[in-house]
Amino acid sequence: MIHFHNGDVVASAARRAGIPGRHVPYRETLVSGPVRPNLGVQEWVEERARFLSEHYGENLLRVRNELLEQEQLLDHVREEGEVVLWFEHDLFCLTNFLYLLVRLTKAKHLSMIWSYLEAPWRRTKI
Repeated sequence: MIHFHNGDVVASAARRAGIPGRHVPYRETLVSGPVRPNLGVQEWVEERARFLSEHYGENLLRVRNELLEQEQLLDHVREEGEVVLWFEHDLFCLTNFLYLLVRLTKAKHLSMIWSYLEAPWRRTKI
């Protein structure tokens, strides 16, 4: 079983909680920058890496390698018995969640844990 979390913090917390399986943070910022359809993996990785490294001041080679490893992992997910997606209700998470749904169509069994954390300013006082 492999779990994809929208970031390192949640993946670390799940590991510490003893939830069985492999916990992998999904590290992308698909809400910003170019996200063009129908690109091959190499072109996708190159375009995203260039944008992310320039926009966030990161090392291009490191970003490129991390994105390539992440995409290769997604390609091999069909070998897992179950894939669990852990995401929240915000636009950032929803964008990454939808991307993963498309990428993981070959998974044997796909589940999701949807966390709705109510923002304090939205609470109604009684």
